Amino acid sequence: MLPIQMWDESRNAIAAMEMMNNGDWFVRHYIGVADNWETKPVLLMWVQILFFKLLGINVLAVRLPSALATLGIVYLMYSFFKNELKNLEGGFFAGLALIVSEGFIRQHVSRTGDHDALLSFLLLWSLFEFYFIIKNFYTKSIDNDLNKHFIRFAIATTAAVLTKSIVGFLWLPGFFLYALLSKKVVLILKNKSFYLATSIIISIVCGYYGICESLHPGHFQDVWRMEMLPRYTNTAQNNTFTILSDKWFYIKQISYESHFFALWQLLPFSLLIGIDSNQTDEKRFTRLLLCVIGSFLIIISNGCANGWYDAPIYPLLAMLVGIGLSFLYRQLIGRFSNHSSQLRPILYGFCFILFFFILPYQQLFLKIYWTSEKDVEQKYGLLVRHLADVRPDWREYTLAHNSYVAHFLFTMRMYNQKGYKLSGEHTSDVVKDSLFLNDMKLEQKIVVFQKKVENVLQSKYETELLYAWEEYTLYRILRRKAQNDMAQ
Repeated sequence: MLPIQMWDESRNAIAAMEMMNNGDWFVRHYIGVADNWETKPVLLMWVQILFFKLLGINVLAVRLPSALATLGIVYLMYSFFKNELKNLEGGFFAGLALIVSEGFIRQHVSRTGDHDALLSFLLLWSLFEFYFIIKNFYTKSIDNDLNKHFIRFAIATTAAVLTKSIVGFLWLPGFFLYALLSKKVVLILKNKSFYLATSIIISIVCGYYGICESLHPGHFQDVWRMEMLPRYTNTAQNNTFTILSDKWFYIKQISYESHFFALWQLLPFSLLIGIDSNQTDEKRFTRLLLCVIGSFLIIISNGCANGWYDAPIYPLLAMLVGIGLSFLYRQLIGRFSNHSSQLRPILYGFCFILFFFILPYQQLFLKIYWTSEKDVEQKYGLLVRHLADVRPDWREYTLAHNSYVAHFLFTMRMYNQKGYKLSGEHTSDVVKDSLFLNDMKLEQKIVVFQKKVENVLQSKYETELLYAWEEYTLYRILRRKAQNDMAQ
């Protein structure tokens, strides 16, 4: 298992741990104070705390929400195709297309304890509910089912906002466009359930941010600065990216940068099949997917760029591919339906799956399971795990570093609950901080991985090398050097 990742994942995990301890269930904290840098809402933290309670504080508990959300997405897609579109094969192929998509089965989405997998699940749920809302207007079955779909849509959208702020609203333009093209906007506005759903969303979202502001004045200003419109005009503090001189950033990711592997080449064909489908529901659903994918890509392409911002559309792309591949599969099987051998259709079906999915799955498998952690700083979790195996008697040592601290801090807290005494010594400036490492004790074990930190340690103390593992070195403090004593 990958060690805890150093940016958002570890900061999320720290926020969940501190929330569990301090009882502030509305505002994230980082090292004891309200976090004014990572200001996303707290639904993910609530779910992670649930797994902390069930499984203890560990990396698995941090990542289970993302893993379960991914399984939930596959289930939702398969269930929708099977029950609504009457296209069992399409649901099967959609699930396969998603699990071989590097843009979704990657760090920061389905493989780590970040917001994006849970967000994608909730947005997908809202999309299905919106589809059923529009379908009810088409069939004129204005009954309790429509009311239920509006309420479920409100719950899914609200939960998406409480997962990743304004991103939970970014599919609404696509929904509006589809309703406009379907000529159902007026009918929606005339329906009482629309106003009930809108009231649910507004009251809960505004209530949440109101509570946060009352508990920590200035919180909403931090949210606006870091999460709201400045992020989507590429003016958010510390979140501007020159790469966005290229407005095709996400299109390139999906296509020739292989985030959707070679399956992206099936998208034009799948769109044509879906839009021209003989089945009315499949045709309407394809148009809804096109509206949401297009509008969402336009919005995020004008804001701050990160490689995982397009994660929510991969399930939609996978469903488009499912529509196209199910058509091809049925054509292939249909040619052999009257064949004397019943095994031949099965064989052709198996070869069909291998042809489209075995290569992307193999490449993704090799990339995930046979690629070692390359980031030196993130190897700290692997170091502690390694030392626990080879030297279980070493349960107390200090990491000295000049780096971001969240991933180190989570690993220390995780092992300290097992009886370890891991600690850290951090400085933001090794050269100017004359007090850095001044208070080390004799016999204390010190871990270093940065040469400049090691130089400071060696300049102040005589040490004994105890262990070396990859870029990490563990020393024992023997005595303070004489020139250091004189300087004091």
